[in-house]
Amino acid sequence: RQDAVLAITCPHCLASFVHQQTDRAAHMDWLIIGLLVGIAAGCAVLWAHFEGYIELRNLGEGELPNYTVWLEWFRQMLADLVGQLKTAAMARLV
Repeated sequence: RQDAVLAITCPHCLASFVHQQTDRAAHMDWLIIGLLVGIAAGCAVLWAHFEGYIELRNLGEGELPNYTVWLEWFRQMLADLVGQLKTAAMARLV
């Protein structure tokens, strides 16, 4: 990592300009890493539910009744999406 100013010259037109490094790229890296970790965790939970290791409907029986509604909506949305994909795939075969 360099904190100095970098002078760059275009190899095609030989125009020169100065580039000053910023720290925004590092923040974006952490944002993307966090997003990917969240997606991976969500996929792991859905896979565990699909394989029968956990039951998502049991989350509502404890202290988290609001999450049950959201999870049921999300499950229904995924089921509808899979149904639409199956219908589309069958329509292409005909």
